[in-house]
Amino acid sequence: MGGEKNELDLSDVDTYTLPLDKLVSRLKTDVERGLSQEEAEKRFQIFGPNIIPKIKPSLFKIYIAPLLNWLINIYLIISTILAFFAFFILPEVWGQVIQWLSVIAINAALAIVQQARAQTKLEALQRLSAPKSKVIRDGKLIEIPSEFVVPGDVVKLEQGDRIPADARIITASSLRVNEAALTGESEEVEKFETDAPVEKDTPISGRKNMVFMGTYVTAGSAKVLVVKTGKETQLGKISKNLEELNTGEIPLRQKVNKLAKYLGLAVLIYLSISLTYHMILLYMANQLIINGVFNTKLVAKTVVRSLITAMSIMPINIPLLTTIILLTGVLAMAKHQVVIRDLNAVESLGRVSVVCSDKTGTITKNEMTVKWVCIPALNPGDLLYGVTGVGFQPDGKIIEVNINPSLEEIVKTEPETLGGVEVKIEPETPLETLIVSGMLNNDSTVVEDKVKTADKKIEKTIYKAIGDATDASILILFYKSKLDESVYKSRYQEVRSYPFDSKLKRMTRVFKDNKTGKYVVFTKGATEVLLPRCSRIVKDRIDGVEPLTDDGRSLIDKKVDLFAYAGYRVISFAFRYMDELPPKSKKERDIVESDLTYLGFVAIID
Repeated sequence: MGGEKNELDLSDVDTYTLPLDKLVSRLKTDVERGLSQEEAEKRFQIFGPNIIPKIKPSLFKIYIAPLLNWLINIYLIISTILAFFAFFILPEVWGQVIQWLSVIAINAALAIVQQARAQTKLEALQRLSAPKSKVIRDGKLIEIPSEFVVPGDVVKLEQGDRIPADARIITASSLRVNEAALTGESEEVEKFETDAPVEKDTPISGRKNMVFMGTYVTAGSAKVLVVKTGKETQLGKISKNLEELNTGEIPLRQKVNKLAKYLGLAVLIYLSISLTYHMILLYMANQLIINGVFNTKLVAKTVVRSLITAMSIMPINIPLLTTIILLTGVLAMAKHQVVIRDLNAVESLGRVSVVCSDKTGTITKNEMTVKWVCIPALNPGDLLYGVTGVGFQPDGKIIEVNINPSLEEIVKTEPETLGGVEVKIEPETPLETLIVSGMLNNDSTVVEDKVKTADKKIEKTIYKAIGDATDASILILFYKSKLDESVYKSRYQEVRSYPFDSKLKRMTRVFKDNKTGKYVVFTKGATEVLLPRCSRIVKDRIDGVEPLTDDGRSLIDKKVDLFAYAGYRVISFAFRYMDELPPKSKKERDIVESDLTYLGFVAIID
């Protein structure tokens, strides 16, 4: 096993200087089919999980250190002194010692139990929210937890993905990466595939044919070959030099400790005065030394009495009350499914007055569903279709909707309540073209998975999206249409791809139509971006078009706004035929995505 690891283990220089074909050969993989599942499991045993080892704080630091504030420390010190007197001289003092230690123990027990519960839940949540990666194994695209990625894996990357390991770029399309986590530079870095010689001393920021663990894809897409995982990655090497951060004290603890210091000083002053005063009294009463023997028991009683009186200045219930108040906050948060890792964090949370949150994807299920398809017309004659079903389940149908009395009223209803008849999709119609273009111009896949119910007695089928949820919902629309996917994939051969760009707000794919011999461009994106690039709009059939004027664009905008105001996400579709494609250049995308014919839009709900 060690020998095989040495064969597959590459030097850092090899990863970006070797030609791609030699790198593939060294890693014993296939850029089209990826690794076999059996080989991937074997390599996992050799290289271990693809994670950066975390510095684990000691049990003392997690559970005990948070309890040791000044108040507790002072009571522990005084309790120790009293215990000494109780053990050797004054057994009756044990009652006071036990009282103080009981309060301290209750305070500690409450905090430790909460800390332990939070730690367990947090570890479970971390496992649940573990990052995932899309890899090709046995020729199939699958989604796996990133920790199971191994050297030799072929990974697909899309906009928004966190790169799971150090990898060499096989192919890339308009790929840009944010490497701030690695280099500290916030500016996006352009990446591309190249076999051009790269100097051995090229810094990380200059290795354009590489992507690195912990960085993010901000634009474009790519297929990459994993060369380093876990602690062997660039990020893993940096982590070796990092030490655990100290988060410092929260305001409440700072104030309690500050109060305890002042009270402790007051205790010392009172104790000094009290002991001096009582010792003088004992001396003057000739009770300090009796018959030449030091009166140990009387002096001990005096010291103990002074200590107990002095400690009355410092209320022992402050730590317990503080813990109970914080614990009440923890229980209140637990009712809202919030895990509090650190008991003291409740106080900091209580100071929050404003929370800024991006609504999209944070308070929804992230299971998009196309509910409406609209083929607008410049004159009366809009075609509206409702789509039944929820989430990524392919069960459902497309029904034709009679726009009566008005589109405004229909938007407020659900397609399931309309009771329409399932539409038969005719070839070469705007509806067919829109649905097919949505399937072909798509970066997502939907996979079937088996899960067990909470009681683990019943196994049910669920559908999960691999890739963008919006794309997945458009793909499910195609499955609901009952059209034959193989027919269209054999008819259209992809020749160019322009991935979604957050600045351009659109994505495009170009296909060679084997039926007509022409190139067909399928584009989808935000309506406000797509409409200005359209010069025509379809009528009843694809070969029937009419000019799209500014008035026509305004009319479509109003219809789109009706759905947007009702809470739907609207995606528009357009296409064009081309006899020949422009040469590859910086302007080619702009040329391809111009002079389009507007098809229609879909309204998506989450």
